[in-house]
Amino acid sequence: MVATWSECLNYVSLTHTIEPRDRYSSSQARPDITVHNASDFNVELDVSLVDPWSQDKISVAAITNGSAASKREEKKIKKYKEERHVGGSSSRLIPLVFEYFGHWGNAGEKFLYQISLRSRDDDGKMNSAEFKTYWRQLLSITLQQCNSRVIAKKTDRIACRHDSLVDDYRYQAHISQVNSFHDQLRSVFFYS
Repeated sequence: MVATWSECLNYVSLTHTIEPRDRYSSSQARPDITVHNASDFNVELDVSLVDPWSQDKISVAAITNGSAASKREEKKIKKYKEERHVGGSSSRLIPLVFEYFGHWGNAGEKFLYQISLRSRDDDGKMNSAEFKTYWRQLLSITLQQCNSRVIAKKTDRIACRHDSLVDDYRYQAHISQVNSFHDQLRSVFFYS
C-alpha cells in the first residue's frame, strides 16, 4: 500500500520520503510517508490495514460500516499526538486506514480528494475526477493483493501445522485442497 501511495504522490509531483528515519527515532510511532510541503509544515502519512472481524471490533463493525477504520484512525491520531508532545513535531498526521474488505477511513478519502485537485487536465494529466477514480481503483487492487498474501501465509501455516498428521487421509485431502487454492492465488496475483 505504501508503494502505491508513493506512486500516487509522484504523479502529482509531491516530494516525499518513504519511511523517514529522522523523526521519532526513539519511538514506535513512525510515519510510513512524509510529504514535504511547500508551506511551513510536513504531512505525515501512516498507512494501516485493519480487520473489521477482529474480536475487539466485530460487535461495532456488524452495526456500523467503516467503524473499524474510524477506530484505527482515532488510535493512530492519539498515538502520534502523544509522540509529538514529547518530540515537538509540527507535522500534520493523516492516517490512511483501510479495512480488509475495502472500506476507507475518512482521512484517506479526504487526502485523496485534496491531492486530486493538483491533477490538472490542461497539462496532459488526468483531471481531478479521473485521478480519484484511477487511484481508488489501483489502491483497491493493491488492497486485494495484500489480502491474497495474508491468505497465502495463513494457508502455508495450516499446511505446516498439519504435516505431522500425515497418516490421517482426511488431513492429506485438506492439505491438497489448501495447496491447490494457494497455487491458484499465486497464479492470479503474483504471476499475471
